Amino acid sequence: NDLGREEGADPTPIAATLRLLGDSAPVGRPFDGPLPAWRDGEAAGPLFPVNLSLLASMIGTPYLPSFDGAILVLEEIEEPPHRIDRMLTQIELSGAISRIAGLVYGQFTRCTGGDDVAGAGRLETVLRDHAARIGVPTLAGFPYGHEPSFLPLPVGTHAAIRRAPPGLELIEGVARRPEEES
Repeated sequence: NDLGREEGADPTPIAATLRLLGDSAPVGRPFDGPLPAWRDGEAAGPLFPVNLSLLASMIGTPYLPSFDGAILVLEEIEEPPHRIDRMLTQIELSGAISRIAGLVYGQFTRCTGGDDVAGAGRLETVLRDHAARIGVPTLAGFPYGHEPSFLPLPVGTHAAIRRAPPGLELIEGVARRPEEES
């Protein structure tokens, strides 16, 4: 990402990254606001934030991690809704995400196919259809991805999708204290 590249850039990503790296306490909810719950429920597991195109390109390779019991966070940039549909379908049909515990949609930046109003509707339809088929608790709109304002998410950290209010919670800290190393 372009972290700190522009003058007057949003300091939130930098502050959030430093907090993750410098504090061994659980973060809790990195995003204060409630998120739209597209599929109700609660889930817990290791967090896997990933770009959708990169995940699709790992299907069938030895580099694809196991997502069993995980909370998958997906984001994308500059892919139209029909390509997002194709990638999600490929990932689903491969079985790679058949046993995830939860799904969180992050930022889908410039993914309307050039028609902002109608494209946004198509994108939401595609994402909602896949959430329904996957059938796990699903949140939308988490600020993670390729926007100037985003929140970093640590891979593998134990996280939970909470019901009331709907949100994502980081249950454990990322940093380790020196006494935890031995």
